[in-house]
Amino acid sequence: MSATSGYDGFASFDIDPTASIVTEFNRLAIQKSWKKDSKQYKNQRARLVNQEFNAYFGSNLNDLAAWQALCKAVGITTIPSSVTQCKKVQNSHPSPIWLSLIPFQLLKKVYVNIYDLIDAARLGEVARTFPNNQQLAAYTKPNKVFPKREAKLNKLLKFMLRHIF
Repeated sequence: MSATSGYDGFASFDIDPTASIVTEFNRLAIQKSWKKDSKQYKNQRARLVNQEFNAYFGSNLNDLAAWQALCKAVGITTIPSSVTQCKKVQNSHPSPIWLSLIPFQLLKKVYVNIYDLIDAARLGEVARTFPNNQQLAAYTKPNKVFPKREAKLNKLLKFMLRHIF
């Protein structure tokens, strides 16, 4: 994956590696005086999250390491050895009781928030997943929606987006 972080263009900003991407962006926005509903705020947030996703997962749909990193970030313990297997792998990680009540999902059916996916990769943890699109949407809509227009710039990121509206 890329060594370039979305924060690289902000030399005066000290990143807290233990904080979430949302928390860090909000701190940066305050430092830069970006108003929350402004076009600049929205564009900068989308750009930064896209770059952070690239830094941890890349953007190439044919990059085995990228697919393996995604599998690891959502807690798949048996990491596949091919891109095709990564796309179809069964989600076999130990899961909370509420998740174990449903059948294991294929990676393409994993419901995970993009911001949480990046945070999991940053912290070396497993991202929270949801049993269905409706629960992901309810969790995502308040403040963790990633713009579809920006996601289209990264095919791997676009693959992980779910329709929530």
